Order: sequence, then C-alpha cells, then structure tokens
Amino acid sequence: MMVISSFSCLSVVSFAATVDSGVETDEFGNVTTTYWKLDDAGTLTVYSDNEGLEWQKHKDSVKKVVFEEGVTTIANSSFSFFPVLEEVVFKGNLTKIEAGAFQECDSLKEVIFPGLDSVEEAAFYGCDNLMYVEIHGGWGAVGKNVFKNCAKLETVVIYNGTAVIGESMFEDCVSLKTANIPDSVYNIGRLAFENCVSLENIYISDGVQTIGAYAFYGCESAKTLYLGHDITEVGEYAFGGCSALESVEIECSMPIIVDGMFYGCSSLKSLENLPAGIKTIGNFAFANCTAFEKIDLPVTLEAIGTNAFDSTKITSIKIPANVTTIGSGAFTNCNSLSSIDVDVNNKAYTSVDGALYDITCDMLITCPAGKTGEYSIFDGAVEIGGGAFIGCTGLTVVEIPDSVTTIGDYAFSNCYKLANI
Repeated sequence: MMVISSFSCLSVVSFAATVDSGVETDEFGNVTTTYWKLDDAGTLTVYSDNEGLEWQKHKDSVKKVVFEEGVTTIANSSFSFFPVLEEVVFKGNLTKIEAGAFQECDSLKEVIFPGLDSVEEAAFYGCDNLMYVEIHGGWGAVGKNVFKNCAKLETVVIYNGTAVIGESMFEDCVSLKTANIPDSVYNIGRLAFENCVSLENIYISDGVQTIGAYAFYGCESAKTLYLGHDITEVGEYAFGGCSALESVEIECSMPIIVDGMFYGCSSLKSLENLPAGIKTIGNFAFANCTAFEKIDLPVTLEAIGTNAFDSTKITSIKIPANVTTIGSGAFTNCNSLSSIDVDVNNKAYTSVDGALYDITCDMLITCPAGKTGEYSIFDGAVEIGGGAFIGCTGLTVVEIPDSVTTIGDYAFSNCYKLANI
C-alpha cells in the first residue's frame, strides 16, 4: 500500500531573541516596565530616559539603536566609543542629546535628526565614517564640536526651522563638500566650518545675523561667497585662508570689514562693490591676498587698519574724503602699487607725487612699493615715518631734503636696490 502524505507550505518567521534588558519588576517578580532591550541581531531598543546606561557592557555588540517615543533625552556619553554601531533611529519626542553621547562611533555612517531643542558638546565628535547628516529644525542651543573631526562627512542637509550652527560644529570635517544654510539660521558660531578644505561654495542666507570668528577659515576649495542681507556682525578672520575664493557678493550693510576677514584669500582679484555703509577696513583685512588688484573704497570709509592691504597686487588706490585713520603698514609690500591718491577734501591726509603724507606734509607716511628709480621727498617734510619705504625694491635713489629731522624705525627696510640716499 502506498501512502502519500501532503504538507502545506508554511512560512517561517524568525524573531530576534532578547539577549539582555533593563526592567522594573513588582514584588512578585513580574516585569512592569522595560527601559531597554538588546536582541541577538545587535539592535538595542531604548523605551525611556535612562541614565543608568547598563547597556554599555554590550558596546562591542550594538549595531543599531532605536529610540522609542518615551525617550526625551540621550544622556552624556551614552554610546560613546561603540565600535560597531552603524545606525541610529530617532522616534517621537526626543528633544536633547547630551555631551559626547555618540562620540567616536567609528562605524556610524548616517544620522537623520528630528527637530531637537539642544545638542551638547562633542555629541558626535570624531565619528570617522559618518558621511551624511540631516537636521530637521530646532537646534536652538548647540554646544561646541558637535561633529568636529568627522573626517568623511561629505553632505549636511539643514532644513528650515534650524536656528543655530554652533561653535566648531563642523570644524576639521575635511571631506565636507556641501552644507546648505536655510533662512531660519540666525547665528553661525566661531570656527563652525574651519578647515573644511573640500567645501565648494559658501552661501550665507538672508536670515543669518552673526558669523563668528574663523567660521570658514581655511576652506581652501570654496570659490564663491555670498553674504545675505541681514548680517550685522562678522568675527575676525571669518573667511581667511580661503585660497580658492574668486567671487564675493556682499548684500548686507555691515559697517566694518573686520580684522583678517579675507586674509590669505590668494585667488581673490577684486572687490569692487563694497556696501556704501562700510566705515572701517580692519587690520590685515586683505593681507596676503596675493592676486588682489582692485578695490573701490566707499565714500563712507573712515579707517584703514594696520597691514590692511599688505602683500596685495593693487596698482592704485584712492583714499576717500572721510578717512581719518590709516594704520601702519597698510600698503606694505604692495609691489605693484605705484600711486596712492587722496581725495582733495580729506582733512587728515594728502598725496604728493603718488606718496601718502599727513595733511600738513610734515610726515611722509608711505611711499608706494611699486615706485622705481629715483624718488624725492617733499621739500618741507620733517619726518619719514616708520616703514615708509619698506619693500620699495625698485628704488635706486631717495633724495631727502634738509628739512627732515626724524627717520622712523625700519623706514628703508628691504629696499634692496637702494644705492644712494
């Protein structure tokens, strides 16, 4: 007798087994609350705020963390140095990530944030393989160094509703190519993008009001810079060392080009449309902009800082009528500068044969370094200012009248061809 047996096809569903958990029990040992659990697939699910951090004994096994709706805060160093953590999922009501929470999680590649109220210092510092970040609003309070030294971070997407980009937030993220800044951001902290050497363009949206010192210093691949309408304050050296920068558009009416603002921007050739309200060009503002050839100084300008145009290629410059202060070395080492002209209505300075004097012609302040051959100091001048001829490498003869009684320090420094005085 032949027996034929038939079996229905059954689908087999496997469930990850719980490896460990944090629970609260009643007096009979029954579980009343589960705070967290870890399954054998390496997924840690966190159900509520928990500062005990008992799961840290499993740091070498946790590959994924899911924060359920009961979690509002991720405590200090909760997951720092978790070597195999690859994925983080935020749900529900999370409002705060505390200091160092995910510091140096070297397997983490992507993080998508909900709208948080605050993120504290070094929360994701040194996550070496983190490549993509999305920020969905919030971030009103941000600590230092949140993503600092995330060396492979390439893309940051920041959605409208985000308020602050914190101090050193992306400092030394050397692979970062794009980071949009929406209109809702009002503050970019100091050092926020310093040394982001792959950042291609810098676009500061119209909502931004303040930019901290050194915020984009050393972004050596950025070719264009746009400064939006609402900016009222820029910190020193904010865009210094942006050596590929070629184009600058300034829409705001800030009163000052701050110290070192464009220091070392060696590809920048001109800045011809400065806002009319600018009153001060700070110390070293354009120093070492070695390709810089032309700038139109606004009529509102009152002060030019120390070494403001040191080592640029400007060929001529006109000092507006309202300028009352020119710092020492403002035009030092400008080897292409052949003439400094002063508006006839200026009450502090004047120009004689293309050289800068005080209004009385008692002091020769600067002889342009581009002058060649022979130069005669104005007969009647009594003083040659400190560094007045510094870097005048083309001069061979300087005639000093008998009226001169004082010669300042380093007046003829680096005048290599000067044979007769």
